[in-house]
Amino acid sequence: MRRRFLWLVPIVLVGLVLTGLGVFARSFSSETTSASLGKALASTVVFGTFRHIYLPAPGFVATDVKIVPKQGWAAGHAEVRTLRAELGWTGLIRQQIGRITAEGLTVTVRSLGEHVFVGTLGKDVVDELELRRATLQLGEKRFDFHHVVLHNVGAGRQIAYDVAVAIPQPTGELALRGQLGPFHSGEFAKTPLRGSYTLTGADLGVFHGLAGNLSSQGTFSGALSQINVRGSTDMPDFEVKESGHTHHLASHFRAVVNATNGDTVLNEVRATLDRTSLAASGRIESKGAEAAKTVSLTINSGRGRIQDLMLLFVKARESPILGPIAFRAQIVLPPGKGIFKQRVELTSQFGIRDAGFSSADTQDNVDTLSIRAKGLPHDAPERVLSDLSGRVVLREGVATLTDLCFRIPGAVANLSGTFNVMTEQVNLHGKLDTAAELSKTTTGIKSVFLKVLDPVFKRKHAGAVIPVAVIGKYGATQFREVFTK
Repeated sequence: MRRRFLWLVPIVLVGLVLTGLGVFARSFSSETTSASLGKALASTVVFGTFRHIYLPAPGFVATDVKIVPKQGWAAGHAEVRTLRAELGWTGLIRQQIGRITAEGLTVTVRSLGEHVFVGTLGKDVVDELELRRATLQLGEKRFDFHHVVLHNVGAGRQIAYDVAVAIPQPTGELALRGQLGPFHSGEFAKTPLRGSYTLTGADLGVFHGLAGNLSSQGTFSGALSQINVRGSTDMPDFEVKESGHTHHLASHFRAVVNATNGDTVLNEVRATLDRTSLAASGRIESKGAEAAKTVSLTINSGRGRIQDLMLLFVKARESPILGPIAFRAQIVLPPGKGIFKQRVELTSQFGIRDAGFSSADTQDNVDTLSIRAKGLPHDAPERVLSDLSGRVVLREGVATLTDLCFRIPGAVANLSGTFNVMTEQVNLHGKLDTAAELSKTTTGIKSVFLKVLDPVFKRKHAGAVIPVAVIGKYGATQFREVFTK
């Protein structure tokens, strides 16, 4: 008896398929599909062409798709060369789309903060959404996506993403992987996300006056308006172009990033520049109506070698002074295309102990000054180490030095003045405090004449206080006793 009715089975299956296709055709017509996409994207969606497909799975293909948000064309717009959706046979029943592929997607938005294309997702769930050859034009910045794959896309869903994109500033390759959502209608900035990132080949040449290739990796979590990031960076060839020296710069950091406008708070930065380490905090943000970012950095503690820092600002093959340094600093780098050494603003307190000089002539002069200041002009000079401390303020390429104290055995010089990092002109003036009386710092007939000046320059407890100046171009400066002019 059963076998007699087996022939009904294929008829029923065909009937179910035809019924499903009929429902599919009505549910995914051109009008209903454009209306559904428009609701999801808070936009008007227009298809150039639209046709159903049935094999290998039911779905549709649309071409020359144009999307204009409710805010209007000026706020943003998008175009898709080819949009293909495949429901799969079970998708007819489950209201679930197996796969959507957008080929040749171009999105232009004025600002992420305007919530363009943020609508209400419908009941349908997309198992996999792939974007091929996608481009995002965000203001003046262009992002070229090599691939974007999203899984489990739907209202109230947490979306898994895998993204590879070329970023414009600094130019480089960024890979992102993690989870995003669920989205809340009208609250784009509050959308939660988490994941990991890798940045490679980021060329700092896009920032005027700098050079080097940056790589970075780390993890992040939070909401789009407040992403907590932990990561590390490495740059083996960092360079200030005007100085021409290559440095190894690396860091570990904690930061909070606002993805809607790019503003960043650097909660903690631990960096090394060659063999100098520092702990810092800061901000990268727009000022007022400016789109470009200002970098502000507070170095709470810095220790290392003065030569690592000096070579950021001088062109000479070697740093003029060598030795360990401890410092604190505040640095501001405003936006602009001017020379780095003119744009950067710096305020710093520093101390250098047991320093020497790379120039043999300079070191010889310091050694000679030491034995003269002690009143031993007949002794053979011995190499001495120097201590240097002070405060420096750098503005528009000119470093103003105050409370500059230079100490060697037998003498202390207190100076103030300027060093032009552009022209490398030195102009320092102050007083030299010696252990010996003025006439005892030299020999011969000159000491006789200086005896006359001893009462003028004599200090309270022996020795002398002599007006001095350090002037000339860096590398050829002269130390002068002012009264000998």
